[in-house]
Amino acid sequence: MRDEVVAPRRVARALITFVGAVLAAAAWAGLVVLAVHWGRDADDATAWALTVAAGTVAVACMLVLFALLSRSWALWHGTAPPRRPPGRRRR
Repeated sequence: MRDEVVAPRRVARALITFVGAVLAAAAWAGLVVLAVHWGRDADDATAWALTVAAGTVAVACMLVLFALLSRSWALWHGTAPPRRPPGRRRR
């Protein structure tokens, strides 16, 4: 009986993390397009700084994307570690 209640929650969490991964992928794509656009028109230090900043944030978005996809995959297949109950931490 308990497995019937836990499975929908696990699937819901997997879908929520997958939606987060899709949003991270969209942010990554947008940042890459901006970096390419700014890189083409770069003729001063400010444009180059914006290009480097957009590229750096795009790399961070890609790392978040991979982390969210990994978590979503683990939740979907039931291999994610169980969540800790709230309260005191072990020492």
